[in-house]
Amino acid sequence: MRRILQQAIALAVVVVLASATAGWATQGWRSQSKPLRVFDGGVAKGAGYGSFSAAPASGRVKVSNAGKLRDLKPTGNSIYHDTRYSFFTCGSGCNAATGSTFQSTRWNGNYWRKFTPSKTHNLSSAYDFARGAIKVCEDQKFSPDPCSGQVVTGFDHF
Repeated sequence: MRRILQQAIALAVVVVLASATAGWATQGWRSQSKPLRVFDGGVAKGAGYGSFSAAPASGRVKVSNAGKLRDLKPTGNSIYHDTRYSFFTCGSGCNAATGSTFQSTRWNGNYWRKFTPSKTHNLSSAYDFARGAIKVCEDQKFSPDPCSGQVVTGFDHF
C-alpha cells in the first residue's frame, strides 16, 4: 500500500511539473455572474472578478492578478482591487517568507472595466508557493475604505 501511495505522489509531481512548463497557469476568482462585492451600510457599492496567474520564466516564476471592476454606485467614490501577495518556503514547515500588496487603478463607472495585470512578481526557485489574497474596495476620502471579504488563490511553485 505504501509503495502505491509513493508511486501516486511521484506521478502527481510529474503531472504538475509537466503542466507548469506548458505556459501560464491561471485560477479564476469569482465571475461576472457571481462577483466579489464590496458593501457599505448594507448597500453593494462595487464588484470585481478576475484571474490569478503564474508562468515560468528563466528559472523563475512570474505571478500576477488581472480582471474586471464595476462601480455599482458611481457617486464619486471609486472602486479598486487590493491584492496581498504571499510567498512561502516549505522545509520542515511552511512559513511566509515575503509578501507585498498591490492596488489597481481606481474605477468609477457602472459597467465592467478591465484592469490590467497588477504588479508582476518574479519568484526565485527558493519559493514553494505563491498566494494572492484579493479584495474589492471602495476608495473613500476621510474614512477607512470598506472592502469585500477576501478570496485566496494561488499555486505550488514550479
